[in-house]
Amino acid sequence: MKTLKRQLLLCSTVLWGVLGCNLTLGQSSLATVTPTVMVDESVLPTVKVEAPSAGSQAQQGSPLLVSAVATDAVGITRVQLLANNQLVKTVSSESVNGEREMAAVLDYIPRLTGNVELRVVAFRGTIASEPVVLTVQVVTELPDQVQVIENNSGQVASVNSVNANDPTCRVLTNVDLNYRTGPGTSYQRLGTFPAGRIVPIIGRLADNSWWQVRDNLTDAWVSAQYATVYGICTAIPIVRPLPSPTPNATATAVALPATSTAQPIGVPNTSTPQPNVSATITPQPPDLAVTSITGSNAVSLSGGSVSVTYSVQVTNLGGQDSGQFTTTFTVFPLNLTRELATVGNLRAGESIILNTNVLYETAQQYTLQALADSASALSESNEVNNVSALVVTVSAN
Repeated sequence: MKTLKRQLLLCSTVLWGVLGCNLTLGQSSLATVTPTVMVDESVLPTVKVEAPSAGSQAQQGSPLLVSAVATDAVGITRVQLLANNQLVKTVSSESVNGEREMAAVLDYIPRLTGNVELRVVAFRGTIASEPVVLTVQVVTELPDQVQVIENNSGQVASVNSVNANDPTCRVLTNVDLNYRTGPGTSYQRLGTFPAGRIVPIIGRLADNSWWQVRDNLTDAWVSAQYATVYGICTAIPIVRPLPSPTPNATATAVALPATSTAQPIGVPNTSTPQPNVSATITPQPPDLAVTSITGSNAVSLSGGSVSVTYSVQVTNLGGQDSGQFTTTFTVFPLNLTRELATVGNLRAGESIILNTNVLYETAQQYTLQALADSASALSESNEVNNVSALVVTVSAN
C-alpha cells in the first residue's frame, strides 16, 4: 500500500511539473484562433430597384436602363435582369467574393411596343434573392424628359440618357467601376466611376478587354468586362500602354532537364514514376462578331431612288454554341432599325449571312450598322465585336 501511494504521489508530481512547464511558456505559445463567421443560408440577398418606376414608359429600340442596389451580409456576386422571363443582362461584381452592397445599372433594348415585365434578381453565389418585379410600357416615342435617380455613391445617373442613334463610341459603366492609369489591376487607381456613368472611348487594347476613356481632361482605362459599349467603335485605335509600375508577380512553370540517380549494381530501382499531369482546357463561351457588311458604299441616285442589297456576316468566334439570338440593322441618320433574323444557334466557328435591302432617296452620307445579339440574351466572352458599321456615300448623279 505504501508503495502504491508513493507511485501515485510521484505521478502527481510529474503531472503538475508538466502542467507547470506548459503554463510558464506564456501566451506566445498558444495558437491564435480566428473566429469563424457562420452564414445563415436561409437569409437571402435583397435587391431594390431605384429606377425606372413601375408603370413608367420606355422607348422602342432605345436602351432602357434599370438601376438597382443589392445587399447581402456576405457578398453580392452578380445581378440579373429578365424581360418577360428571358435573361437579357447579367452584371458581375469586380470582387471574387462579392460586395455587401452592390450598385448596378442593367441595360436592355425593347424591340416591341406594349407592356414588358421586368425582373431583377441578385445572387450570393448560387443563392438568389426574391425578384423585384415591375412592368413598363414600351412606346414608339417618349416625350422630351429624362428621369434621374440617386445611386448609392451619391451620384446622379440618367435612366434614359443613352441615345441609341448617337454614333459616338462610348461606354456605360454597369457597376461602380475603378478607372486606372493603365489597362490592368496592377496600375494605379485614379478613382471610381459610379454605376450608370457614360464616358467616350478614345483607345483600346488589341483584344478589346480594356478601354481607354476620357473624362473631362483625364485619360484613364476601364475594364470592358464591367461596361456596355454603344456607338460605332470601328475607328478606335489600338493603344500600346506604358509598362505597369507595379506588375503582379506570376509564377512561371519552367521545364527542368531530367536527372537520373545511379543505382547500385544488384539493387532494384524502387522509385515511383511520376504520372503525367495534363491541363484541362475549358472551352471559351460563345463570341458573336459581325465580321463583315458587304455591299456598295458608293451609290448614285437615278430615277429618284435606288435600292441596294447588303449582306451581313455573323460568326461565332467562341468555343461553345451560341444558342438563340437576334440581329438588327440600323440606317443612320434615318434612325431606321429593322430585325434581320432570329438565329436559332451558331456553333463554334460557324457563320451565317443575313441579307437586307436599303432604299436610298436622298443624296447624303449614311452609316449602316449591324448588331448581333441585339437583345443581350447571351453571355459572351467578348461583347464588343457584336457591332460593325459601313459608311455609304450617296450622290445625286
